[in-house]
Amino acid sequence: MNHPIFDDIQRELDRQQELKSAGKFEHTAEDFMRVGHCGDMLAVLTEEVGEVARAINDNEPCERLRKELVQVAAVAISALRGLDYAMVGRASAI
Repeated sequence: MNHPIFDDIQRELDRQQELKSAGKFEHTAEDFMRVGHCGDMLAVLTEEVGEVARAINDNEPCERLRKELVQVAAVAISALRGLDYAMVGRASAI
């Protein structure tokens, strides 16, 4: 699948890793899922979905809504990566 949106999602995944490396937060959704901390991952995902809801409720420009949706997609992909990793039995403690 070759579409610019996938490039945007990959950039967001990279940005999340950079923020983690910079100490902005300790774990990504992928980290939480690797060790079965589904509730923590859900908190991250829910926060991002809340930003989508806020953008819609506040009638923000489409560009803002798109940015928030890209973040939701990136968190979901991050969580899926962690879940896939955990399912093959290679998870370790955070």
